[in-house]
Amino acid sequence: MKTVYTGHGESFSDHLSLIEKRLLEQENRCDQIVKILSSGAKSIFAICTEMYPRLKDRMIFLGLSQIQGHLDLLETRNLVTAEKQGSVLLYRLLNN
Repeated sequence: MKTVYTGHGESFSDHLSLIEKRLLEQENRCDQIVKILSSGAKSIFAICTEMYPRLKDRMIFLGLSQIQGHLDLLETRNLVTAEKQGSVLLYRLLNN
């Protein structure tokens, strides 16, 4: 593949570099969540407010959904687990 034609934005080449960059960004987000959880169990909302302190109103849901995806990935890697406390899921590192 030489050129990628997007549904929005400019066409580009060297898609493999872009994919690698995006995957690295996702790994960095996972690392950031692990660091946040190193101080103890937290809800998705608490993680979100720490990672994205300027998100407000409806934009918070974008942050929450992104963090949920990363937490799902971290769970499949056996790095975090969720425990229900009342009506809230708290996530914690498995090595804590």
